[in-house]
Amino acid sequence: MWEDTTLAQLHTILQIVMGWEDCHLHQFAIGRRLYSVPDPDDDMYERKVIDESRVLLGEAVPCVGTPFAYLYDFGDSWEH
Repeated sequence: MWEDTTLAQLHTILQIVMGWEDCHLHQFAIGRRLYSVPDPDDDMYERKVIDESRVLLGEAVPCVGTPFAYLYDFGDSWEH
């Protein structure tokens, strides 16, 4: 079921579907929360990131149709 997929697994799925090679940073923005791979520099940039590997899609997205963004490559800002 889709709700049992972690956000980290969803990232991997999106990489495969788009034909990308996971060479850039990424994040999910869901509501006012950011989910990604935590980085030691997050504190320096006052960026509060929730570890995407610990969050199920069904927990982060309360129901089908909830809008959220996947940002890949912070330099080029590919937002989906």
